[in-house]
Amino acid sequence: MGDCVVEYRYRLTVSGALGNAARYAFEDFKIEPAGWDTALIGVLDQAALHGALHRIQNLGLQLIEVTRGSEEMPAGQAGGGPGACLTSISSRPSARSRSSNECRSP
Repeated sequence: MGDCVVEYRYRLTVSGALGNAARYAFEDFKIEPAGWDTALIGVLDQAALHGALHRIQNLGLQLIEVTRGSEEMPAGQAGGGPGACLTSISSRPSARSRSSNECRSP
């Protein structure tokens, strides 16, 4: 494994809108409405991802979907360029696992 820290762009979708306490807890994420749900977007390593999942659980939020960009990002780099492929794993049966077919080179 070594000392390499790998970060990916993650989109964590939770059910419903976020109240003030949840917005404060995720102030380090980009928060976007996603229909009736809310998307939390950030560049995370594995430790930060698990921390975010614990925050979701501790706040009593329902996790609907976790989406990870397919391209590794150097530690500390935010964003994610166009053409990044996404792989989704969802708690909704109709969207359990899917991959984007629109993968393009930037």
